[in-house]
Amino acid sequence: MKRKENSAHSAPPLNRPRGKRKALAELPKSNGLNMNHDSAPRPSKPRTRSAARAEAEAEAAMKRRKAGDAARWPMDTRQPDAEAAVAPYVGDIDRYLRSLEVVKMETDLLKSLSFQIGGPTVTTFLRQFIASCRGGNSASRGKLEFVCSYLAELSLLDYDCISYLPSVVAAACLFVARFIIHPKTRPWNLSLEQSTGYRVFDLQKSIYVIHELQLTIRCPNQVAIREKYKDPKFGCVSTMVSPREIPTSFLEGCHK
Repeated sequence: MKRKENSAHSAPPLNRPRGKRKALAELPKSNGLNMNHDSAPRPSKPRTRSAARAEAEAEAAMKRRKAGDAARWPMDTRQPDAEAAVAPYVGDIDRYLRSLEVVKMETDLLKSLSFQIGGPTVTTFLRQFIASCRGGNSASRGKLEFVCSYLAELSLLDYDCISYLPSVVAAACLFVARFIIHPKTRPWNLSLEQSTGYRVFDLQKSIYVIHELQLTIRCPNQVAIREKYKDPKFGCVSTMVSPREIPTSFLEGCHK
């Protein structure tokens, strides 16, 4: 996952092709018809005898065509009734055609992105890292998962977290979560260092950011996530109190 996370191809291309769609400037222009009804009408040329005859023949042909259509499709002679009968279906057809257009746009967008619309997230790495934390009963494991999820959602509120890879944020959330649950026990060890691929020294800045979010030093006015995790179904983890300072010894390298 880290290879995909670091891959430049996992990010959407900056120059996205437009596919077969045309820009407004590329659309065909009007055929010169005067659509402005407020403008003065163009002076018409004097009608000739041949033009009048052609117009009369065209009108006669249209009448014959309408008569033939009425003979073949008697429904056309009852146009008001027919319109009332199909009116309920017009909206359905319109919505159906619009949904087809949306599907077509989605297909074009996915093709332009080469179907690379996402990569591993903080939650993806948290599942993997938590699975490597062996030991403890199911209750403590469940609390660890809730605290990690709470911290991961808090990280979405802070712009500084955008500069870190999702795996770095996930590792920092795991560190702070373990520190909150057991503040007197070293949160990081060689096993976590090997499973995450990060030394605690590599995570120091991100750890401070996550810890400040948990202490409401950062984003104090954003209360929605904190209120959410006050619910008992999430273990009331947002009400847990942690020391305001992380001991320096916890941020030093792990030794055998």
